[in-house]
Amino acid sequence: MSKGDSHKRRSERRAPPQKILIVDDNSTNLYLLKALLEGHGLSVTMAGNGKEALDQARRNPPDLIVTDILMPVMDGYALCRAWKADERLRHIPLLFYTATYTDPKDEAFALDLGADRFIVKPQEPDVMMGLINEVLDEARVPERATAIPLGEEMQYFRQYNEVLFKKLEKKMADLEEANQKLKLMEDLYRLSFENISETVFLIDSDLNILSVSPSVEKILGYKPQDFIGRPVSCLSHILSDETYARAMEDASLVLKGETIPETIYRAVAADGTEKNCEVSGAPMKRDGRIVGIISVARDVSDRLRAQENVRKSEKRYRELYDFLPIPVYEMDLEGNIIAANSAIYELFGGSESDLEKGFNVWRTLSPADRDKSLGNMQMLLKGRKVSGTEYVLTRIDGSVFPAIVISSVIYSDGKPAGLRGAIIDISERRKQEEELRRMNMFLDSIIENIPDMIFIKDAAELRFVRINRAGEELIGLTRENLLGKNDYDFFPKEQADFFTGKDRDVLCNGKLIDIPEERIQTGKGERILHTKKLPILNEKGEAEYLLGISEDITDRKQAEEALRESEIKFKDLSEKSNVGIYLIQDGLFRYVNATFAGIFGYEIDEMTNLLGPKDVVLPEDMLQVEENLQKRLSGAVKSVHYEFRILTKQRSVRRVEVLSSATIYKGMPAAIGTLLDITDRKQARRTTEGKRR
Repeated sequence: MSKGDSHKRRSERRAPPQKILIVDDNSTNLYLLKALLEGHGLSVTMAGNGKEALDQARRNPPDLIVTDILMPVMDGYALCRAWKADERLRHIPLLFYTATYTDPKDEAFALDLGADRFIVKPQEPDVMMGLINEVLDEARVPERATAIPLGEEMQYFRQYNEVLFKKLEKKMADLEEANQKLKLMEDLYRLSFENISETVFLIDSDLNILSVSPSVEKILGYKPQDFIGRPVSCLSHILSDETYARAMEDASLVLKGETIPETIYRAVAADGTEKNCEVSGAPMKRDGRIVGIISVARDVSDRLRAQENVRKSEKRYRELYDFLPIPVYEMDLEGNIIAANSAIYELFGGSESDLEKGFNVWRTLSPADRDKSLGNMQMLLKGRKVSGTEYVLTRIDGSVFPAIVISSVIYSDGKPAGLRGAIIDISERRKQEEELRRMNMFLDSIIENIPDMIFIKDAAELRFVRINRAGEELIGLTRENLLGKNDYDFFPKEQADFFTGKDRDVLCNGKLIDIPEERIQTGKGERILHTKKLPILNEKGEAEYLLGISEDITDRKQAEEALRESEIKFKDLSEKSNVGIYLIQDGLFRYVNATFAGIFGYEIDEMTNLLGPKDVVLPEDMLQVEENLQKRLSGAVKSVHYEFRILTKQRSVRRVEVLSSATIYKGMPAAIGTLLDITDRKQARRTTEGKRR
């Protein structure tokens, strides 16, 4: 009999389908595993973390649980430990399925906790189903031996912390590396995509436009959002019929894997002008599969027009005006423009016809700039050198822009005949300078208002070159008394040696250093700081400055110490108390003392974070308990005092008396209270009253 026949007969014998609970915080992983299991005739329920899975299983136990390890709220290891500690669930096999915890120590720890299998992702479907069926078959064996889970509390936490910290360290290292690479790629992509002069189209395999670079507006007058999310057919109204047909044919070839070289497409811009665009296309691939098209288009209208002008114009016009990337012109001694390149028209918003009608350079200048220009012209004619001069120029439409003009004298027969000049539009530079100034002010404002001390030292002598207001207040000196000095000017030599040593470590290693605690003497007395230091590198990758950020954690440390002492006192009082003490949050006992656990017949670790009122209160009294709990948590009442009945671990009914009030535990609402077993007292009272009757 083949393995397939055996599996088929085994599947036919299972009716109804066996229930599998799968646990993973990744919805894609859940979906894929659910599809696999249901495809093999199994009934599947899902949970996003260990706590959710534990709650589901207690309400409706499955035949098998398959769980990931790295999850929020409650991870797989904690789930396994709670699972194997629960009398109702421990016989149900638990299978780990993980792609993160792959070290042999991870597997050994999982098996020590009582897991039935430890499987590393990914697995072939047949292999995975074979392992699941194997575990299900083993579970059907009567009185099968179950693994004894790791029992000693300190042993569990020691191994758990070792596994968890090792994994977190790797995760943090991987995340930091990935974030650095991602940021670099994002910066490069953004700078490239936003600043290229060509227009880039990204098109998916269904010929829908995914993305268009901002330069499309400069070329065609349309905004990127006019195209993004629409089919390629939307381009038909801006392309000639012949060009559109060619474009669709080229797209078909690219999706088959071909690369289309530069081809001239004719397009109509938003203002009705015709554009000649040079377009190339190539397949866009992911994992070796063609998923779309990347197309690059550049406006070559000016280039084609220039080529036509070159064929018709004189050599001087060709060489001087259409081959230079910046606006250039020639003028006579009266200021009349006698020749100009096309960039001039773009810059001033005019056309060649304006030049033919007559255009005088003085009309583009204000009266003050006109006098400055005439003075420069006189110096040039006298043979003196004049550097580039900044002017405010006026376009034909009346708008103005800043520019730098560079001029030289044109000679004819050895005599000055006019000037030849080039114009550099510095509008963008001015905007960038203003933006830089605004950004510096913004950053200065942030730095000055951050409550932590921020300081910068030069790398050579570790002297303070900047410190914010919080630093002044912390150290107790003004920045005028701090800047230009080093740690030896303010602190004892031993402490200054410590600070300087850490600074040198940062500068030599080129990496951030985190100092969790350092004590310094300040104007406020001794303070405890949490400091981070990192190098600031120049363009050569050399450390030029050291940046430090220090958080004053004195108050927090003092509060933590006070809290620790308070907790010790509370624990000592609680452990010695003959009254049951408990704390409830999110429906679970987050803390119980030995007296409280003993009343219910449990050990402390059997109740803490595993059981709640619903597990131990008699069902008939549960509504009363829930109402009183809600009153405390909502703030409707400060405290409640009432009686109800409980069901102990040994299934005996006891009557208890509770005095409870609301509190805050780990930043969230909780209920804290005391509990007394009054069963005997009640019984004695009933006996006494019976005798009286």
